[in-house]
Amino acid sequence: MPTTPPAPVPRRAPLPPAFKPIVPPAETNHPVDSKPRPAAPVAGQLDLLAALPVACYTLDTEGKITFFNAAAEKLWGRRPVIGKDMWSGAESMATPDGTPLPLAQCPAAIALRERRAVRGAEAFVVRPDGSKRWIAPHPDPIFDAAGNFAGIVNVLFDVTEQREVGEALRASEDGAPSSSLRLR
Repeated sequence: MPTTPPAPVPRRAPLPPAFKPIVPPAETNHPVDSKPRPAAPVAGQLDLLAALPVACYTLDTEGKITFFNAAAEKLWGRRPVIGKDMWSGAESMATPDGTPLPLAQCPAAIALRERRAVRGAEAFVVRPDGSKRWIAPHPDPIFDAAGNFAGIVNVLFDVTEQREVGEALRASEDGAPSSSLRLR
């Protein structure tokens, strides 16, 4: 029985340089999960990061901030100094139980030291005015075009409203009369 050759895969138009992912050679992939990681951002890619509606910043291999977007500045409540401020643009941080978290021990610092993505952490960002915002950081290592470690990129999700709603719901359930129907 004759077989029909597979249909050709349609070609896509090339992406503009700002959208092209630069991936290091296979032998330089991240050692933990062996997935290719994006290279250090280039000018057009920084424009893309700057436009993100979520907080995003980059650190060099020493932990100094090399870039941050407006959403990060708003979240931190301050404008960090590029090339001087280290680990985070936050004035200070705290763990969920309120214990002060030294910036050198924050998830971004761990990702930088261990050259790995850090997930599942939550912390408070303490702003200069004393207000706090819950964050879920997502730092990832980045590499240059030659595959050399170049620092990290960190996306910070502000989860303050979600945490407040969850706490209000728990409080209302604790004070509500017993019922067989509860929100789960």
